[in-house]
Amino acid sequence: MRKTAIIFFIVYVVISLSIMVYYHQRYKSFQHKNELLTKDSKSTEKYFHCIHKNRINIISNIPPKKNSVVFLGDSHFQYFEVTALFNDINLVNMGVAGETTREILSRLNDVLSNKPKTILFEGGFNDVYYNTPIDSVSKNIKDLIKKVKINLPNTSLFILEIPPTLVQFRDVKINTLNQKIDSICAESNVPLIRINNFFKKENGKINTAYFSEDGIHFNGLGYLKLKDILQLYIKNQPIAQ
Repeated sequence: MRKTAIIFFIVYVVISLSIMVYYHQRYKSFQHKNELLTKDSKSTEKYFHCIHKNRINIISNIPPKKNSVVFLGDSHFQYFEVTALFNDINLVNMGVAGETTREILSRLNDVLSNKPKTILFEGGFNDVYYNTPIDSVSKNIKDLIKKVKINLPNTSLFILEIPPTLVQFRDVKINTLNQKIDSICAESNVPLIRINNFFKKENGKINTAYFSEDGIHFNGLGYLKLKDILQLYIKNQPIAQ
């Protein structure tokens, strides 16, 4: 009986130690993976910071062009190959991916120094993404309008709606912010380019054929559609909506 108890005890200890070793190894493995993910996350963040910084540097060194048309905004404009699509070297792309309206406003001086004949402004999606209060976004847009009007009174300024997205809960927020932008444009006597209806089907649903796999940005077909919408605005002859 005593011998049986000893054997049972030994088996119990061996099993317990095995379990402890197993979970210790699992913990160490998890800890190692977590360290790698943290390191990778920091590397990715550093990489995108460098990309953003370099994009800003490129834009700030664009030489002024007489009678230019500037596209000022976030990634929706940065990925818009305006010179190629419009076949016009006087179009200047000053879109920067990931920027909020506050960040776009902070580099407005680079736009003003170009003294363009026309400015097309698009921004606000990243404010939605980062949950920036609507009042803050409104102030940024109002400040941008005011600064353009004071410094470039002869420049035509157009403001685009924030493009729609296939991410439904964000699209609801975008619609709310677009209503505010509509009011700001009306108060400031600045034309608002309502682009969103052009990217919808007859039933009112967003046409997925115009969007990339991320559900946020336009694909090639989407940018061709945007080009058709904006082409006459560039010539100050907007199409009917």
